[in-house]
Amino acid sequence: MQNPFDAEEARHDSVLAQSMDSSPTHPQFGKIFGQLNPPSTSVVFGEKGSGKTAIRLMIAHRIKSENQQHPDQQTMLVVYDDLNPMLDAVCHQHRRGKSADVDVILQDLRLEDHQDAILSIAVTKLVDIACEKAPADEAMVTLNRPDQRIRKMPRRLRVATALLAVLYDQQQGEDVAGRWIKLRRKLRCGGIRRYSLLRIAAWATTILAAGLLMTYFLTRHAPAEPLAVVTAVSRQPALLAQTSNGDEKDHIDPAPIPEETEPTSPAAVAPPKNMPGADPVIPIKADENIVSQPVITVPQEPIAPVDISPTMVLTLGGTMLAATVVLWLLWLQGQFTLWRLCRKTCRAMPTIKRTPGQLRQLFAELPRQELVRHVLSIAGMEGRNSRYQLTHLLIQILGELGFTGIIVVVDHVDEPTLVTGMPQRMRSLIWPMLDNKFLQQDGLGFKMLLPIELSHILHRESPQFFQEARLDKQRVIDPLTWSGATLYDLCTSRLRVCMDPQRERTLSLTDLFETDVTRQILADALDQMRQPRDAFKFLYQVIQEHCRMIPQDQACHKIARPTLEMVRRSQSQRVDDLFRGLTPA
Repeated sequence: MQNPFDAEEARHDSVLAQSMDSSPTHPQFGKIFGQLNPPSTSVVFGEKGSGKTAIRLMIAHRIKSENQQHPDQQTMLVVYDDLNPMLDAVCHQHRRGKSADVDVILQDLRLEDHQDAILSIAVTKLVDIACEKAPADEAMVTLNRPDQRIRKMPRRLRVATALLAVLYDQQQGEDVAGRWIKLRRKLRCGGIRRYSLLRIAAWATTILAAGLLMTYFLTRHAPAEPLAVVTAVSRQPALLAQTSNGDEKDHIDPAPIPEETEPTSPAAVAPPKNMPGADPVIPIKADENIVSQPVITVPQEPIAPVDISPTMVLTLGGTMLAATVVLWLLWLQGQFTLWRLCRKTCRAMPTIKRTPGQLRQLFAELPRQELVRHVLSIAGMEGRNSRYQLTHLLIQILGELGFTGIIVVVDHVDEPTLVTGMPQRMRSLIWPMLDNKFLQQDGLGFKMLLPIELSHILHRESPQFFQEARLDKQRVIDPLTWSGATLYDLCTSRLRVCMDPQRERTLSLTDLFETDVTRQILADALDQMRQPRDAFKFLYQVIQEHCRMIPQDQACHKIARPTLEMVRRSQSQRVDDLFRGLTPA
């Protein structure tokens, strides 16, 4: 039989994982969880060990159950509990400058940094859905035919999906370019390269200008040769009769000769020799047996030759060269502008692991209007509002895929390496997020599970801060406390989870003790422990003390009341010292 009270960390608690459906929850869990459509926000302040992480796991379990029941109306869960990557990125950017003090860095932390980190987690899940990758999310259910949903999306949202992926997709262990190509095929946004035509035109004019200039330099000293003369012959021209000895006759109108008839006489057709511009008649030796017959020649009307002088070639080459220079300058200007935009974006979004080179390669495939509308504002003064717009776009895209909203769970804010549980550093980390506009976005709900130390600092804030945060609208629970009766029910539930399934009678916590230990006595003892972690430690220590004091051959399985009282005194003193900061655990 597993000991139901030896767990101290909810993430590694196997008993909690088995009792998600049957375990009693905190009396205010309903207020914390709220509703999923639309998602709601709640802020919880609790001591260490008060069950904040267990509440997060319970929220994830409830969301998964709802997603399984309604696969076409799912809720995306974003667990924002590992703040180390975001803080390390911000700290790295600041240390490249003049400031290296951790306190100064945390004081300069912006709401935009949190927005980027949250959008990165959500967009990465969105790209996984679009690429039909198996969800690694603890609450997400696989969508039915997401490719069809993506094809039915408006092109505006498909392009917005590409933009979000370029900015925020942070899948670990995959190549950025390969993942982008796979996503682009799924989105079917079409050819949206910005500088392809400009570059092709620049190369075309370059080749044409080079050919014209090369022709000029090769032919400028060469003698001019007459161009071939193209002549046009009418269907019924006037003909001249000419004998073989060169005597001219009068003009005659020959009868039409059928096309099928081939001439039998060795006659040559040539223009008259006295006609201006005509070629000389080449004499043909007459056959001795054939009487001299007249030769019919067709007069030709020559077309004046086109004189393409080297000067004209040079002029055309110079024009093409000027066009080439203009096109290449325009292309270089666009590349320089794009490079500057990439550098500004990387500086404005330090939490996103993108290099300027990666962004330049990906930005070149996005429509210019999308870059102007969103990316320029991210890198400018309107960065926060631009991120609100991107969040709204993300929620619209998820709505097309069958999601009703996003739940963001904030936890473990006292555990990052740069924070180390210091209240002022936790304040610098969390206070930017206590903004009413940020917490009350449509389709986005926050579950902020915060340490109790922040509650003490919160009560000393100015009225202006409370006016901006509007905590009266955020479902604040301060503090998260447990009663002895609730802890008794919780411990009994854990005991039953570990019970032998073949046992007919269900156990309760009082079955572990002698008959003089009543339910009320146990509830009072657990009430002094204040929170689940210390209650589990108390019962674990009671069982261990009983096993230590009873010999193995003595069949005494019930815990005596003196053992309970002895452990109760020691554990209550430990809890008091813990709350006063005199003991580590």
